[in-house]
Amino acid sequence: MFERFTEKARRAIFFARYEASQYGSAYIEAEHLLLGLLREDQRLIRSLLRAGESIRKEIESRITIRERISTSVEVPLTPECKRVLHYAVDEANRLGHRHVGTEHFLLGILREEKCMAAEILRERGVQLATVRDQIKATQKPDLDMAATRKPELDAAGEMAARLAGVWNDGDPVEFAALVVEEGEFVDAQGTLWKGTRETGQGFVDLHARDCKGSKIASAASDILSVSYDVVVLRIDWQLAGAKGSEHRRLHWMLVLAQFGGMWEIVAAQSLIVRS
Repeated sequence: MFERFTEKARRAIFFARYEASQYGSAYIEAEHLLLGLLREDQRLIRSLLRAGESIRKEIESRITIRERISTSVEVPLTPECKRVLHYAVDEANRLGHRHVGTEHFLLGILREEKCMAAEILRERGVQLATVRDQIKATQKPDLDMAATRKPELDAAGEMAARLAGVWNDGDPVEFAALVVEEGEFVDAQGTLWKGTRETGQGFVDLHARDCKGSKIASAASDILSVSYDVVVLRIDWQLAGAKGSEHRRLHWMLVLAQFGGMWEIVAAQSLIVRS
């Protein structure tokens, strides 16, 4: 993940660590990362926030300031701050950017809605959708991003086609073979099936209940998110071939991950939609 971070982004993390130590915090919190952005990217702050100094004062009014910690002491990221960085990577992927910069960090903070930093930003009128649109308007997607994602896109398309065949065949063994050993499958009634044996049985029950002699007449798939080893895929199937089935659609949500060069299902959920 960190290899995609720009120099500015890396320096922002360095400054976040410095801010944490100055306030005597044993961990780097999301608010320290926001202060790191204030130090590192004044251009971003001026264009999107216009309230740098008041943000620092607001943070200082909400935290407990302790004795400074030496810069030689390791200060780790909190789970909250780690999520912010993962959100930043996801935002870069959404925007088609190979790099992960300070602007993506800001989006990551705003996505961690309950953290102090996000609350302070929202109080100043900074909204996730607005900042995302501003970044989208000023930064074009990388030209080679589609090529970079091609293996993941191909894997998603292939998985959608294989699942359609498995459904029409009603083959639980073949379905279970597509799921990782510790994978999870949730049916339309909310029943959770875990592991290959249970997911195969869940498929049998689901197929018997929802298929009722029908087959997939048409299919549409939509890739909701792509990273370099995970794909979130939505599939909609129109069922036909049995009485009443022309008004039934099967809706699946899948999380695919790559293991040993093979793409497998980590989690799946099935819903029935009546149109």
